[in-house]
Amino acid sequence: FCGLLAGDGELRGEVAERISNWQRIKVVLLGFVQKEELSECYSIADTYILPTLEDNWALATLEPLLCGVPSMISERNGAVEDLAQEGTEKWISRFDPTDPKQFVTVLNERIEAIGIRVPEGEVVKMAEFYRPNSQADRAFQCITKSQST
Repeated sequence: FCGLLAGDGELRGEVAERISNWQRIKVVLLGFVQKEELSECYSIADTYILPTLEDNWALATLEPLLCGVPSMISERNGAVEDLAQEGTEKWISRFDPTDPKQFVTVLNERIEAIGIRVPEGEVVKMAEFYRPNSQADRAFQCITKSQST
């Protein structure tokens, strides 16, 4: 099993030190990745993991799913409530990023499910639902409805 870790920052040295001792998983530190290159990174992945401790609704949650990549999403990411609905369990797993045992359990489940991708029909539905014009239309309808009541 191999992981790609995109991003850079002050904890890079600590992360490199921790992963250097791992035996079962090889992790490649990509460093900073330009946004234009992200879809290429996503498309080669078997699983995407977003272990954020605080994120209101990260686009980085939606992007890999739209590339067909199954994802592990932190329950502290606001997007998980919208995306991890009944019927999405085959390609979306939620987890508590502060619980190492649960993380390992969910990661092992994702490893066992390698080869499963987000179905094309689901990708199309998500892309349509979350595109900017659709979001704006829903917001406008909500505002209009609240003004009329």
